[in-house]
Parts: sequence; structure tokens; C-alpha cells
Amino acid sequence: MELLEGRVGNLTPEQESKLIEMWAVVLRRCGSHSPSPGGGNDATDSSPKEAPMTDQTANSKVAEMSPEEIRSALWAMVQAEHPDGLFLRFLRARKWDVDKAVTMLVATLQWRTKVMHVEEILRDGEGLALEEESSTGDSATQRRGKDFMFQMRAGKCIVRGVDKSGRPVCIVRVRQHFQRDQSEEVLKRWVVYVIETARLAITPPCDTAALIFDLTGFGMGNLDYVLVKFIIECFEANYPEMLGKVMVHKAPWIFTGIWKLVSTWIADPVIANKISFTANTKELSQYIDPEGLPKELGGKDPWEYSYVEPITDENAKMRDTVTKEQLLAARAFEEATRQWISKPKDEDTKTRRNELAARIIKENYWQLDPYIRARSLWDRIGMRTPEGDINYFPEKTTHGNGNGKGSA
Repeated sequence: MELLEGRVGNLTPEQESKLIEMWAVVLRRCGSHSPSPGGGNDATDSSPKEAPMTDQTANSKVAEMSPEEIRSALWAMVQAEHPDGLFLRFLRARKWDVDKAVTMLVATLQWRTKVMHVEEILRDGEGLALEEESSTGDSATQRRGKDFMFQMRAGKCIVRGVDKSGRPVCIVRVRQHFQRDQSEEVLKRWVVYVIETARLAITPPCDTAALIFDLTGFGMGNLDYVLVKFIIECFEANYPEMLGKVMVHKAPWIFTGIWKLVSTWIADPVIANKISFTANTKELSQYIDPEGLPKELGGKDPWEYSYVEPITDENAKMRDTVTKEQLLAARAFEEATRQWISKPKDEDTKTRRNELAARIIKENYWQLDPYIRARSLWDRIGMRTPEGDINYFPEKTTHGNGNGKGSA
């Protein structure tokens, strides 16, 4: 896959300068001493480039979060991604305007910690939902667990294979969804859970995913405007530059009027331009090889979805907070970044920082992962190995679940 411009490893001098500037601003927001880009160490400098947030909304969001909360939320969001790669998403989304990119990033961190509680969603996962479903106490808790597990067992969204550009393919089976089947709160938590787990299936040099909205068998009972709006808001405001391609497949005639309304909610023309409508398997095959396309979409892959229930004590490591803190402390990326900001043209400094980032992605995060994220379906059937390797067709290897169908 070609390494596109504006990504880690393919930046123009001007783009790298913007990235350095953004890091200097964010480190200050984290309460960390940070030198001015290109030299100097005045951590109190309040020039427009180093202290944006002129937007009142962004200022209020910063006020709601302490420097430590910003730092914690930032590193929780990085996951296994190159830290620069995450920043570059926001810079590209805001056309390399550092002030706007920082404003967007801080708003996202506030949304993750104060609104959606993303770390909690990943920590609880399917295991806690199963426990809640089986509980005999509070009926609201039991309903919450039941609703979440219903999404998983129904297979409303699955990850299967890659498209012709190497992007992991997420298939939303719209016919499985009825608004009445679950609460809005649980549905939103599940959407975020799916997005966050799908992020871990994106491997460099690819940095986006492909999304198929399969409207086969769609009826008005499957329509959920609240859900559609939430998904659009997620990708536009909080997961920028994550969608590489969106395919709306087999839309029936009744969808024409619905699309006229939905399309007005897509404010970002970049996202709008990534959407294509496919009417049959031949058209879908322009983007995805038929060999890797599930049979239910007219492809040659015989796979069928089969949910594998959480395993007893599969999240035991999450009780070990000591090891978790040790692994978090081992990252030390901020200090390397401060040195890079001071000496952006020093090749040795840049090399050491890149080597540290590679270790974080390849080793540190995946050692940390079982201490902060509950095991998911994709872990149980071997789509994602403990070392972070991705196998989009796990049933074809010894990592499969053994039922002959696969589940990813």
C-alpha cells in the first residue's frame, strides 16, 4: 500500500513543522514543560501558535479537564497507533491549521472522558455485559447487559477481510437492527466499542478502514435516525480521517428519500466524497476482491458469523494494577518529544524518538493491552493475537474457534 502524503514517514518540511508546533501546544496543555519549537524553553510562552483555544467552546472544555486528565485521555486514545499518526489525523482534518487541530483534539478528549467514558467501555467490554445480563439484582443493570450482548450475538457489525487498498472491512448488517430492541445509551456505547476495537485492526501503512452499510432486506423498521446521526458525529468530530471508503450496498427505492435527509447531516465534504452506492456484487467487487467477500454479499468467502461467548476469567490481568502502571511509565515518549521539539533537525534525536514510538506500537502497547482492555470476540477467535498481529481470516489458521465458520 502506498504511503500517502501527510502520514508518518511522508511529511513535507512544512507539515513536520506543523506537527512539532502541535506537540508543543499539547504538551503545555498537559502541564508538561515544553520548549518552543526550534529552540528555547519558555514554558510560559503564550503566543497564538503555542496557546490557541481562542474558541470559547474549546476553552470551556479545557477548563473541565485538568492537565493530568488531558495527558491520561491522550495516551488512552493513542492505543497502538503511532502518537504522531494520531496528531496528523487532526491536522489533516483541519487542513493543517494547528489552532483548529488542537481545538478539535481537546474537544475529542473531553468527549471521550466526560461524555462517552471510552476507557470504561473498553475496560468493561463483553465480559462485564455478560455478568450484568446474568445478574439477579438491579433490573436496569440486567437490561443494560442484555442489550449490549444482543448487539454482539446478532452480529450487527463485523470485521472481515480487507479491501483492495488494504483497509480492514467493517460490515454493518442494517437488517439486524431495530430501534426498539435496545436502549439508546447502550447502543451508543456499543457503537463506540465497535469503533475502538476496529481501530486495532488497522495496521500501517494503512491508517483507515472501509465501511459497508449492507441494506439487503432493509425496511422502515430498520430505520434509526438517532443512530445514524450519532455515527456521523463520531466520525466527523471524534475519529477524524479514520474512514477511507464507505459503501452503501443494495439500497432499496425507499432509501432515496431517507438519503436526501441523511446526506444533509454530513458536514464534512471529505467524508461525503468517500461514499459510493453499490447495487450488486459486481459493483462491490470494484473495491473488494470477491475471494475475500462474504457469501452473504455475493462473494466467494463461505464464512458465516458465529458469536463466541466470553471465557471465564479471560480478563484476569486487569486486576493487576501494579504491572499496568509499570507498563504505562515505560513509554517515556513525552521526554523524547520535548527533545525533538528543541532540535527538530537533529537526525539522532529524531531517530531515537521514532525507535521509541515503534517500541510503543509493537511491544509496549500489546504488553499493556490485556491490563486496560477486556478481551473481545476478535481476541477469542484469533483475529487479533496477543502480540498485536492481525489475521483477517482466522478460521484458516490454528487460531480459529474450531467451529469451521469463523467469527471475524
